[in-house]
Amino acid sequence: MSVSGLRSTTTNWSTPFLISEQCAGDGLVIECTVKEVRAHSVFVRKTSTDQADNLPGRYNAFLVEVSQAYPRIFNSAGYEIDYQANIPSKKSYVAPKVIDSPALGEKLGKGSGSAMPKDFLPSTSHLFPTTPYFELWMDIGRPKSKDIEAGHELRVLTMGSSIFIDAVQILNAKGDALTGGWSSTIQGAVDEGEPLPGEDQEGCDSDEWD
Repeated sequence: MSVSGLRSTTTNWSTPFLISEQCAGDGLVIECTVKEVRAHSVFVRKTSTDQADNLPGRYNAFLVEVSQAYPRIFNSAGYEIDYQANIPSKKSYVAPKVIDSPALGEKLGKGSGSAMPKDFLPSTSHLFPTTPYFELWMDIGRPKSKDIEAGHELRVLTMGSSIFIDAVQILNAKGDALTGGWSSTIQGAVDEGEPLPGEDQEGCDSDEWD
């Protein structure tokens, strides 16, 4: 049964739909559980001549229940940390600056009063603050976009302080993606006091992200 009551949605946009305008900031880390997935299309009347600045037009929209959110973390050398290895028992642990739901809604909604920017959807009654849910959009052309389904637990990196997904990990994926492979290796490393996978490397493990 649909949580939001929506099957597919569209946005009509009369001006260029730009990364530079919609995705300002260093970005967020959002850990969440997917409640439902739907298709969303943005019909843009006018595009920018700077093709690299144009946002995509077709998305998978993920309705999610957020367990934790915080700004993306970069070390002194400018590299993004390995979030999977960032655990309190390690000397290198960096405590995230956790954002509560009202602050997250303000960042994602850009002052619209809901967790979605103004004019992105005809109705936001299925989103915070009316409900506990938030929404994140991922380019349908990205390989992992089609793999994500209801029940998946995600760690999402956003494009700036926006609803647009820059990268995502499926934390309870089947097979060896994390569950039974990566996660069991992590547990073994913790139990035996060994370095965690990727802990001796700078930045995120690109093999786990899309």
